[in-house]
Amino acid sequence: MQEIVPGIFVETTYPPYNLALISLDEGALLVNAPPRPSHAEAWLIQAQEHAHPLRYLVLTDAAPERLIGAAACDMPIIAGETTLRILARKTDREWHELTQAMAHRYPDEAAAINNLKQPQVTLACDEALTLYHRTPPLRFVELPGTTPGAIAIKVEEHQVLFTGDVVTIDAPLPLEYAVDSKAWLNLLGDLAFDTDIQRIAPGRGQAVILRGEIEQVREFLRVMRRISRTLERSAEEIGYKKHAQDLGQAFYNRGGQQAVKWIQRGLKRLVEEIILSQAREEGESEESPD
Repeated sequence: MQEIVPGIFVETTYPPYNLALISLDEGALLVNAPPRPSHAEAWLIQAQEHAHPLRYLVLTDAAPERLIGAAACDMPIIAGETTLRILARKTDREWHELTQAMAHRYPDEAAAINNLKQPQVTLACDEALTLYHRTPPLRFVELPGTTPGAIAIKVEEHQVLFTGDVVTIDAPLPLEYAVDSKAWLNLLGDLAFDTDIQRIAPGRGQAVILRGEIEQVREFLRVMRRISRTLERSAEEIGYKKHAQDLGQAFYNRGGQQAVKWIQRGLKRLVEEIILSQAREEGESEESPD
């Protein structure tokens, strides 16, 4: 683990995303857990070597792999209210389908994944939540319009912000889960000019970045939105693939075909967002009086 500020560590060796440990006055808080049960077990052991007891596990959003990671850890969970609602609505059949999909992705750990029980949220963040297990306290803030259930963690004494996948470096934003890409872009702008934040712990890639490095993430999302508007008028598979390859080379050249696949899925989601928005506008226009 890399100590980015006193008492706060980031771990980047358990794929597919970054993890973190935040020391509390008595014990520690974990930020996310890896989806492989063997990795989750190793992560808990590693964390306990730095601080004990482990008080809470924070889910920075409701992405399927993060839910599976949480299920592999028997810990109280802090998450966004949207994550709480997603889990509360999920039926046994839906949870079984999720574990089956993850078992297919990680076949060497299929047996352990299929035995995981659906986790439950202990504390839910609605707009904001303050945790007084640390002095000064930690602030949890909802990030609406980005990924479902997204929250950030503010460590105000060190001007550090944990963003989950709302900010990613060395990997494309997971736009396939985007709720509102315009709101996401606006949020990135707010973060880029927030002088109360000096360092950001992103969801993937480097352990920590300076606030100014958000600009490259903003530019990527601006280009993605611009291209999606052209694809909406002639959405063919070959068009998605070509643009994804071009964007992969321009922004994430070291990411290879994995980055291209992520970008391609993101473009499809943004085109879908445009089509749905146009349909709503047409519906509202038809309902309005002459």
